[in-house]
Amino acid sequence: MKKFTILLVSIMLVAFSSVAFAQDLNLTFEDDSDVANWGVHGGTAGYTTVAYDATAGVEGTGALVFGDGGYGFYIKRPITATVGTEYSLTIDVKTAGWDAPGTYDITIAVEGLEVAENATSINALADFTTITLKGTATNADGYIKIQGSNTLGHNDVWIDNLVFDDDVQPPAVFFTEYIEGSSNNKAFEIYNGTGETIDLTDFIVLGNYNGNAWSDTLRFPAGTSVADADVFVVAHHDADTAIISVADSLIQSPYAGGTSYMVVFNGNDVRGLFYVSGTDTTMIDIIGVYDMVDPGTGWDVAGVTAATKDHTIIRKASVVAGNTDFTASAGTTTENSEWIVYDKDTFDYLGAHQVIPQGPVKVTFRANVSRIFG
Repeated sequence: MKKFTILLVSIMLVAFSSVAFAQDLNLTFEDDSDVANWGVHGGTAGYTTVAYDATAGVEGTGALVFGDGGYGFYIKRPITATVGTEYSLTIDVKTAGWDAPGTYDITIAVEGLEVAENATSINALADFTTITLKGTATNADGYIKIQGSNTLGHNDVWIDNLVFDDDVQPPAVFFTEYIEGSSNNKAFEIYNGTGETIDLTDFIVLGNYNGNAWSDTLRFPAGTSVADADVFVVAHHDADTAIISVADSLIQSPYAGGTSYMVVFNGNDVRGLFYVSGTDTTMIDIIGVYDMVDPGTGWDVAGVTAATKDHTIIRKASVVAGNTDFTASAGTTTENSEWIVYDKDTFDYLGAHQVIPQGPVKVTFRANVSRIFG
């Protein structure tokens, strides 16, 4: 008998905001929203100030400016990275009053992600200069830090175009089947191709309807594991018995006293699969185009008009990872699509999936030369 997992679902009546979608940082300082993130954060106390300047940036746009009357220049901003990944910080920096390197040094650094601080001098940068710091994170939490000592009087540092990224490769977890059938015959299947058992606590599914913002969130309880090369099926509570028999979780719709529309879709509703790592939430696969535009009946797949309506679509065995570009994933022909389109109410393949990576085929010929030469 199939064991059902009760999923944690929530309906959001406003634009989705409970998870930060930005992967790492990409700050151009178009407003003062990042000012509050800068401070001492348990470090050396000082008199460094931070302010937003709407015209001080590289292109005459916004920037942050840090000022100090001398002595202890010290300010930093929290960052996070995934342990074991390579990180990169690029930032445009300009300084004034820091013209005596070696005597009065000022540095910008990545602090805390590695055992040793990763720092470089930013002395005497009269014009914006791009600074890059790279390393490998051995800790998850750290800071971008600007620190110096100067007794010569007032000094300033400007920053713009701050990009911090840790190279997290998304796991090979993706949608492999989507059923939009008659009545309540709705389901989707998630495949684990990571090579090891996963805990679905690290993943969420988001949904929208008719071109609107994300409005529904599906979370998996701790311990919801999926073995390598196995699947997890989420289905409507009142689906056909052929679907229910292979489902891992059944969700009751609000129309029948339930709490989620996650499996109440009708062809023009997007479903996105996201990977959660620390404070980062990254899309790793999607069915439908999330562009705030109602596609009408549905999206075309493999040359089939509105194939996300009244069809079952199944990922080809050659697909080994998710695709966040559904237009590319759907393709325009049976050859260039990642999906195979089946007739409405096709349930035969739900509950299992096979991935067969495509690559060069080695063919070995053995010839019996005795038959040729006698």
